Amino acid sequence: MKSKIPIIALTADVTTADASKCKKYGMNDYISKPIDENALYNKIVELVKQSQ
Repeated sequence: MKSKIPIIALTADVTTADASKCKKYGMNDYISKPIDENALYNKIVELVKQSQ
């Protein structure tokens, strides 16, 4: 889709293989469940800074 909107995968199972699949299919980052709000916020801030 060539979108510049960052995508963060929310997943219950994060292994090295899953992390590489996320990146392979175009996601910018991932975070595992249960979601830590601070970790999610920090990832969002990091991705927004990178896109500017």
